[in-house]
Amino acid sequence: QKPTITCPANVTKTTDANSCTATGVILGTPTTADNCGVASVTNNAPGSYPIGLTTVTWTVTDNSGNTETCTQNVNIVGPMLAKDDNVASFNGYVGGTAVSNVLNNDLLNCNAVIGNDVTITLASSLPSVLSFNTSTGSVAVNPNTPAGTYTFDYRICENLNSTNCSTATVSISVVAPSIDAVADNLGSINGNTGGTTTVSLIAGDTVNGAQAVIGTNAGDVKLTVTTPIAAGLTINTNGTVTVAANTPAGSYNLE
Repeated sequence: QKPTITCPANVTKTTDANSCTATGVILGTPTTADNCGVASVTNNAPGSYPIGLTTVTWTVTDNSGNTETCTQNVNIVGPMLAKDDNVASFNGYVGGTAVSNVLNNDLLNCNAVIGNDVTITLASSLPSVLSFNTSTGSVAVNPNTPAGTYTFDYRICENLNSTNCSTATVSISVVAPSIDAVADNLGSINGNTGGTTTVSLIAGDTVNGAQAVIGTNAGDVKLTVTTPIAAGLTINTNGTVTVAANTPAGSYNLE
């Protein structure tokens, strides 16, 4: 009669370090029996297992040449690799999406991650000027964000193997908007009677290509005069200049 064989339990193993295959997988030993003795027990296990499910067939042969088989499943779990996202020189004045999807450079099973295959979670505190959508993987910068480097960590875990996880860092370098200060001619004021210019010192100045606005709100500018102010002139908060009565005639430059 045929011998009997019971395979070892199924095996799950991760790939070797920095590899997309697994070697040295320990399968265990099947249980065999036969009334006239077992001659051999063999299997068709490969030396290297690819990611996914491999079925190993065990064969027992008795001393009369009769055989019986059983199968054992070997499941190789591929690496989860979350890679850092670094964004340089992002315009904080405008704000907007800095990273379309943190998964774009991440790997699962040595292939690009598919969003439905993983779950994204926040793994650290999130700077208040950033927003992170864990459903889409997008990272946005709020408008009028001060210049600086903002970082946080995120974690991705495989849905089929919840312990197969990896963590990476998002780093966004926010830069200040471009400010273009140009020379302005404020016109003429009668020095005898005095008066205030109708043109502001920042009339031709721009912030990120838009007209500069003096104020304390986000995106506004502060006006500072860097040269001595001549007697008789007053710089107003809106950037206009008031000329006092009886101010001597002449051209006055302000920087």
